[in-house]
Amino acid sequence: MKKEKSPKNVNRNLRRALTFFLFIPLLSNLIGNFIGISSHYTFYYYGYNSVAIISRLLEDTITNVGWRIFTLGMLTMITSALMYLLYAKAKKGKLYAFIIGFVLYAVDFSLVFSIHYYEGATGIIVSNFIHLMILLYFVVVGLLFLLKNPRWRTRYDYA
Repeated sequence: MKKEKSPKNVNRNLRRALTFFLFIPLLSNLIGNFIGISSHYTFYYYGYNSVAIISRLLEDTITNVGWRIFTLGMLTMITSALMYLLYAKAKKGKLYAFIIGFVLYAVDFSLVFSIHYYEGATGIIVSNFIHLMILLYFVVVGLLFLLKNPRWRTRYDYA
């Protein structure tokens, strides 16, 4: 017996693509900071800029290398857990979680220009590239959402 195809749910697929936007920086945060932990120095610019700033401020007060790595690991896990919670809620269709995640991400992106961001020219270039690619992804999926069902379309659409 032939299995019938279920109709495509375009809205659900676009919502999943938009919420995947919250998941990409979460993975880069985990991978980048754990590479830093395993090599005993940090690649903060592969993760969240807020983690970089808070971890640097904590590192300035802690002299023991083991405690520095521990604080970076804990900050990485806490921020990733928060963003994963927002991602899971947004994936279930909660709009407030997606908006909060996007606002937190935009604030985190703006921290690259803070006076407390000490990652140098390479960090700023890499962080800007990562953040702008993710924002570009968000814009492209948003355009797909708008083009899927434009508001100005009438019932006499011949396109």
